[in-house]
Amino acid sequence: MSHPSKAWLILVCLLSYFCMGQAGCQTTSQQDLTYIRSDMVRMRRDIEDIKQNVGPSGSAQTQDILRNQAAQREMLLELQESQQQTESRIEEMRYELSALKQEITNLKLNLINQMEALRAAVKGSSASPQLPSEVPAAPLASSQPPASQFVPAPAVPAQPASPPPPAPSATVGIPSVAPPKPPEPIDYTKLYDTAYEDYVRQNYSLARDGFEEYLRQYPNTDLADNAQYWIGECYFAEGKYAESVEAFKKVITRYPTGNKVPRAMLKAGYALLQLDRRAEADAMFQQVIDSYPLSSEADQAKAKLGR
Repeated sequence: MSHPSKAWLILVCLLSYFCMGQAGCQTTSQQDLTYIRSDMVRMRRDIEDIKQNVGPSGSAQTQDILRNQAAQREMLLELQESQQQTESRIEEMRYELSALKQEITNLKLNLINQMEALRAAVKGSSASPQLPSEVPAAPLASSQPPASQFVPAPAVPAQPASPPPPAPSATVGIPSVAPPKPPEPIDYTKLYDTAYEDYVRQNYSLARDGFEEYLRQYPNTDLADNAQYWIGECYFAEGKYAESVEAFKKVITRYPTGNKVPRAMLKAGYALLQLDRRAEADAMFQQVIDSYPLSSEADQAKAKLGR
């Protein structure tokens, strides 16, 4: 055989081998793609199953957790509010006890004054001068002249002595004058206590009138700032938030050193929130935090600030 024929044969063999290899590679690649596609489909199904089984329950659990946290937060705020009201009531009871002690002291002083006045009246009555019960008769004039001028006179029958004047009554004397009665002590807590009882009974309008009347009569007592504060609480309970804000601000401006100032600031912030005046409410809460950082009102203000 000639050399060109051998070369041609070799070329044909190489081409046949190459074609067979390409066919085998294509078959392998198609199988791999089929497997990959099957795996992807299976993974998609698994993901969908996870979303259906785990996703809704996980979302529900998350919602439950969030709701529980919100409920706990609200419960905490309510507890703080209840604690503050309890502290306010304790404070009011302290004031009432102090007022009761003052009333007892005034009654003691009044009793002492009355006893002193009675002693003075008895002493003055016993020491008052009285006229004597009998007045001695005046001595008779001598019927005889001095010895140097003695002249005998004819006998004259003796005249009976004139009767003595009637004795004055033994009761005649200087009348005693009773000392003036000391003024009754002013019980300025009675009106306040009555108004506070109306507030506890939720008679807010009547309680507010009572506190306002107390301020008209006793504007400078140690309970004046409390009365002004409870006027704001009455307005707040009635849903009159604008009037409540003004009443609480009067506590701050009129009684800046009173013990009701931090609570008045906090409640003014609450009322401003009800009026959708967020910026003013946050400013009031921040003032509580800055001025009274260690108070319970500051903690409540932090919980409300920016929410």
